[in-house]
Amino acid sequence: MKRLVAILLLGFSPGMAFAHQDRILPIKPDGTLADLPAEYGPVRISIVRSKDNASKVQQVVLSSPKFRVALNKCVIDLLGDVTHVEASGSWYHERGILPPYVSLDFYSGPYNPRSHDNQYSSVTYSLVDGRILMGTRMWKPLIGGTRGRIINPADKCSHWQQAK
Repeated sequence: MKRLVAILLLGFSPGMAFAHQDRILPIKPDGTLADLPAEYGPVRISIVRSKDNASKVQQVVLSSPKFRVALNKCVIDLLGDVTHVEASGSWYHERGILPPYVSLDFYSGPYNPRSHDNQYSSVTYSLVDGRILMGTRMWKPLIGGTRGRIINPADKCSHWQQAK
């Protein structure tokens, strides 16, 4: 519970002194996440897509010299049509609150980098041991504003539900 509160405060309190914004991590053509400190890397994302439909993801693996983590099939199935993937992370925050981490955002549907209404699912991994710390789903319903949901624990398929 303490960890969940820390994550919520970290992500939703940009005006507070202890909060920060994640650093965007470019994804190189070979899947390596750029700009990570050497002590955590190299970290690489491998995304296998369907040969028939490039937006259909079949496998997601995050790996480093310290770990290799594959997303469960049930989570991959809920990502939808993945049109864009971004990575971000943080390793310079107070470690008692949250370990160094990297988040992968899987955008589905139309993606507009200037819009806050993009629909996506996000998975946050520990850079120390690769464990999945949490998941997030953001979607725009037919009526009303953008909605979000924190998924904890995100490594259990039963906690990921279809966004409505």
